[in-house]
Amino acid sequence: MKPVFISYSREDLHEVKEIVSILQVAGIPVWQDINSLDVGLTEDQIRTAIREDCAALVFYATSNSIVSDFIKDIELKEAYQKFKSDNKFSIVPIFNESIDKVNAALKGVIDGNISRFNGIVIEPGKPLMEEISQKLRRNLLSIVLGQSQEKRVRIAVMTYSPTPDDAKPMLNLDWSALHLPDSLLSQNSWADYVCPALADIKNTLVKSSRTNLEIISKAQPQVGIAFGYIFRKEAGFILDVHQFDQIWSTSTDENETSYLNCNCTSGDLGNQNIAVIISITQEVGNVTGRLSGVDIGFRAFLNCSPTGGKIPYNIPHGQIAAAMAGEIRKAILDAKSKYDVTDIHIFSAIPLGLAYLIGWRLNACGRIHLYDYDRSKGTYSPSWILEGNY
Repeated sequence: MKPVFISYSREDLHEVKEIVSILQVAGIPVWQDINSLDVGLTEDQIRTAIREDCAALVFYATSNSIVSDFIKDIELKEAYQKFKSDNKFSIVPIFNESIDKVNAALKGVIDGNISRFNGIVIEPGKPLMEEISQKLRRNLLSIVLGQSQEKRVRIAVMTYSPTPDDAKPMLNLDWSALHLPDSLLSQNSWADYVCPALADIKNTLVKSSRTNLEIISKAQPQVGIAFGYIFRKEAGFILDVHQFDQIWSTSTDENETSYLNCNCTSGDLGNQNIAVIISITQEVGNVTGRLSGVDIGFRAFLNCSPTGGKIPYNIPHGQIAAAMAGEIRKAILDAKSKYDVTDIHIFSAIPLGLAYLIGWRLNACGRIHLYDYDRSKGTYSPSWILEGNY
């Protein structure tokens, strides 16, 4: 997919980095001079990028950028020429300066005022991210996704390594090198960046009636569970997940054969938490003594493992994975009802494809706490918390 060109003053680089993070979390590709320029003539590369390579130009209008001759004469003029010749190209201004001042400073650069374009105004004294994130993301997601009429949307979700060049996703959620204030897998990053971005992607896709998603992913199991939860069954989505050389799909019918032993044991009376322990690729074992950074008790423990007791177990195909995901959902709902708990804590050693299938089925299971496993220490630390309001 074509990227979005970011036009800005280097004096505003710190703020622009925040804007870029907001976009990249949502899979919106960005063309930014400090990352995209090759060795050669800067002016020629920028003109070519705007004219041939990009789907839109985002202009960060500040007291610094509106006095830059380079931005006005090269970037904005080239973008306006592209806009006039291509009705699919968009110009999106972000006003962090008085609109009147911006319009006056750009007089003669374009026909009319730049404020006539569908942009975002940052109110004085308001946090940058709070003001622009949702509107800017949704605006640009519509532009990026509008480049293709394909009903099936290919999405890459990567945390371990960059997205392979041959993946060619429509949305590239390459989170392997994001620069966020906190760790990607922290609750702060989930609440402030990842969850809002996924929610905007979901809403944009629903509006365009595209709910069949093809997923290419290399990530932690909790990422798969969270993604499946956002794009879950009740929202109308179908997920086709690449699992090595297979496709594991949420559209696969679940057969009635049981592939898991799901046993529940009691814990601390009066507690509102239940530990769901899923052991497929390795034995998870007792988690109470291996929690890092949290002191919590559990009303009950739900242990799910393959029938026959063989661990690690290699799930042979997607139909068995779908059946397992269905069994896990039913076991969670039964335990939730029996012990009257509100919070579900999932500790898993499972294939990534199964994680997506489980998350897709977790509607109405309560508040879901996910954990990150540290292989070197053998400990679990709190990661993302999934609420039921999105």
